[in-house]
Amino acid sequence: MTPQEINEYKSGWLPGHRVRIHSDLDSQAKSWVKENIEDYQMNVKYNAHTNVYEHTFSFKLIEDAKKFKEAFEKWTKM
Repeated sequence: MTPQEINEYKSGWLPGHRVRIHSDLDSQAKSWVKENIEDYQMNVKYNAHTNVYEHTFSFKLIEDAKKFKEAFEKWTKM
């Protein structure tokens, strides 16, 4: 799929199920998503600096959001 097609697909389910995470865990969180979320490019949206020291991941499926939150329990908010 082209980047435009991916964005159009995501616009159909966004805002999705949001999980906010501390910005210090940026690279660990991105790696976790790549390893644990099936077809992550289509089912996850990442937004940097959505608040002070905070990034937001939006998930298409609530199950994926819950798994992510559990993996980073101490550093996330839903």
